[in-house]
Amino acid sequence: MTVEFVLFLSPEGIALAHRQQAGHWALIGDTALDVPDLGSALAGLREMGETRGGANFPTLLVLPDDQLLYTELDGLGGSAAIPGRLGGLTPYAVEELAYDWRDLGGGRAALAVVARETLDEAEGFARDNGFNGVGFAASPPVEKFPGVPLFQLADDARGLTMPDSGLAFGPDSWTPVVDEISSAPDPVPDPAPEPVPEAPPVDDPAPEAPAEPELETAPPDEVDDTPDLTPVVKSRTARQGKASSAPAAPPAPDDASQDDPTDTPDDGPMQMPTGFGARRGKAPAPEGRRAVWSANGSAALA
Repeated sequence: MTVEFVLFLSPEGIALAHRQQAGHWALIGDTALDVPDLGSALAGLREMGETRGGANFPTLLVLPDDQLLYTELDGLGGSAAIPGRLGGLTPYAVEELAYDWRDLGGGRAALAVVARETLDEAEGFARDNGFNGVGFAASPPVEKFPGVPLFQLADDARGLTMPDSGLAFGPDSWTPVVDEISSAPDPVPDPAPEPVPEAPPVDDPAPEAPAEPELETAPPDEVDDTPDLTPVVKSRTARQGKASSAPAAPPAPDDASQDDPTDTPDDGPMQMPTGFGARRGKAPAPEGRRAVWSANGSAALA
């Protein structure tokens, strides 16, 4: 497996580094040990790693050099002879030690030795702060040990290897993976339809009054302008005849006088009756109708 994160433990502070595609490491966050809230600071580092490696990302715990013994052994016949040569090099019993070595050739070997007690303390510190430690490493100067010594790797990390040049550092070139779905811009909602202005209430036009038929004015009674004087002439002639032969006597009434008892002046014209015409007043138009519309912790390695 390949471990992409290392957590540096030292008396000065804690730092998290991320492996870059070019092979080097980039420091992405660190904290001092004497901050007021070390637990929160370490949680911030862990969140940085989760952003890049997901939850429970595997981490290699890098021990401070002052917790290791670097030495060289001569005349080794192979790796099997190393444990027997460790006795007396440290205050710990051989079984209480973990080591890594490099063959220097000519029967010589470079050793990096650490107490298992130190490993347990480092693992507990990392676990208590949410880091998934899968093994231990160190970053010594190349003159002390060639490459990166590894200790007590988890089963799934036993094949882990590091370059002989050690841990090289460089710029952080990581870029977040963009989720095409989540990064797609939100759809632009359709514009709301413009409100249609409400039409003002309109009065229903008053119904037109039915056209009144034109009434023909009755013509005045036709009256003959020429009075019928025939009976009158006869009467006068008779009177004249009788006057010459007999004393005047009141004339007997004739048919004309019976029909028209009104004395008519002899010489005056007859009065014509005044004509008249029928007159009718127009009925008032009905009133119009109006329409209505509705609408915390501390730790140090010793």
